[in-house]
Amino acid sequence: MSSVLLRSLARTTTRTTPASRLLRRNICATPVARRAAEPSLEEGAKTAFDYHTVEDLQHLDASEILPTPGSKEDAKMRHFTVNFGPQHPAAHGVLRMILELNGEEILRADPHIGLLHRGTEKLIEYKTYIQALPYFDRLDYVSMMTNELCYSLAVEKLLNIEVPACAQWIRVLFGEITRILNHLMAILTHVMDVGGLTPSSGASKTFDLPHGLLDDIFKWGTQFSSRVDEIEEVVTGNRIWKERTIGIGPVTAKQALDHSFSGVMLRGSGVAWDLRKVAPYDKYDEVEFDIPVGKNGDCYDRYLCRVQEMRESLRIISQALNKITPGAVKVDDHKLVPPPRAMMKESMESLIHHFKIFSEGYSVPPGETYSAIEAPKGAMGVYLVSDGSNRPYRCSIRAPGFAHLAGSYFMMRHVSHFFTCLVTLGVSPTCINRDLPWCLLVLCHAGRSECWSYGKKWAATLVVSSFTFISPVSSSMVAPATEQIATQFGMTSEVLSAMTVSIFVLGCAVGPLVGGGVRGDVWRAEERERAIAIYSLAPLLGPVVGPVCGGWIAERSTWRWMFWATSVADAVVQISGFFFLQETYAPLLLMRSLR
Repeated sequence: MSSVLLRSLARTTTRTTPASRLLRRNICATPVARRAAEPSLEEGAKTAFDYHTVEDLQHLDASEILPTPGSKEDAKMRHFTVNFGPQHPAAHGVLRMILELNGEEILRADPHIGLLHRGTEKLIEYKTYIQALPYFDRLDYVSMMTNELCYSLAVEKLLNIEVPACAQWIRVLFGEITRILNHLMAILTHVMDVGGLTPSSGASKTFDLPHGLLDDIFKWGTQFSSRVDEIEEVVTGNRIWKERTIGIGPVTAKQALDHSFSGVMLRGSGVAWDLRKVAPYDKYDEVEFDIPVGKNGDCYDRYLCRVQEMRESLRIISQALNKITPGAVKVDDHKLVPPPRAMMKESMESLIHHFKIFSEGYSVPPGETYSAIEAPKGAMGVYLVSDGSNRPYRCSIRAPGFAHLAGSYFMMRHVSHFFTCLVTLGVSPTCINRDLPWCLLVLCHAGRSECWSYGKKWAATLVVSSFTFISPVSSSMVAPATEQIATQFGMTSEVLSAMTVSIFVLGCAVGPLVGGGVRGDVWRAEERERAIAIYSLAPLLGPVVGPVCGGWIAERSTWRWMFWATSVADAVVQISGFFFLQETYAPLLLMRSLR
């Protein structure tokens, strides 16, 4: 029977009979699913497709038309495939998923990535470094400033420059405002898609940048905390909300790490990983905040993490407002930053710099770098390669939404989720699919020492260098006092020389045992130059400093003071190791974070 006849039959049906529901079910499915759902017409068997009029169908019972439950024909009609999207009001972006359903139960979900792929990475290669910046706004329209920040940090690394402190505080300030904006959209659209249409906050306002902007931000921050309380009062304890989010889309810590999840999707599973803490950028190492984590890894825990992160962002904004001081916000280099317009009227060089910056841009030294930040949706990274020209040779973007959407298939596998739960799962990662790239998935494992801050890395390096330095110092300091020791204890020259050589060799061998491994764990290969230079001085200077110190002590006192001085120096180094030297072995740190 043709599909046209089936559609006309469905339109003319006046009563909703089991047979008519069967027809509509097969009409709405895709052609492949419809063919799979059609039962085989064996000899003597009649189905709804054997009847041509509505009257024939209305005078029959469902038992005469539908196959017997559990039969072969019934099994063929259970599983069918439908499209979710690509343009769906609950997707918040162009998202397509192919769903295999058993009635209302989801058996399989295959995400199709790239429907809004616009070749951003390739477009950037044909633009100057300044012209490429606006492309990052369009990756995620609710994470504009953090996207630009990630790219700007990568360019600054290649240029080997550091922006003024005032500019870094402004970045922190607006980065946290962007985070609050992103979490607000995630929570409110999540509530709306799940079924809550009650408004929970008023409209926001957009300001320019007047002189009183910091005062306005302070007033907004003090008032917004009460708005967060209102959101929690309406949503957190709501029975329907909890029924539709608790136990939906659970992700264990191991699954989150295996699929390169980050942000709330990772912290909701109990892994306290935040790049603002483990690898601070700008001024995040000077502010105090906590990392909220979940326990069950479901949609409800991820919602709670977002709410708490908004409160932590308000803490950071308050600290930034107190610590920010007026000052320069641009680098004092007119080859990179256009000079003021007043200088252009007085200096020919300023006019030339202005013209060159806006006509051809600035050239970046050859090199490559990877810059990562904690964006509102997770870890965002930019891998930038320069060939020395004014255009990037390669720019690869690690967007957080790519890993989250790619891992959505296992969130519904082996778990009885119904079709209505799909919206809850789809919104929980809050994917705006413009930011989905095709390559470069980079994510440091939780607790990896390579991702420590530079201060923490140098503290560990200096401690192990002290261990390596004090060992040859202690073993060689005894050399000037060997005659005093031999006279007091009646030792022969052969025994004395053997003892001196043994102590010296033992001291030189024990020191480097710990330092090399720690240095390799903490520093990446491209960052080890200074660390190796400082560390290599320890075994070279130790045998030189030790005899000098030992001779000075032996002339002014007895050999016993030499051992007392060595013991005090060793104790100082050991105590500093307890405070500043932490575990650096990455697999062990990962296991600890999982526990």
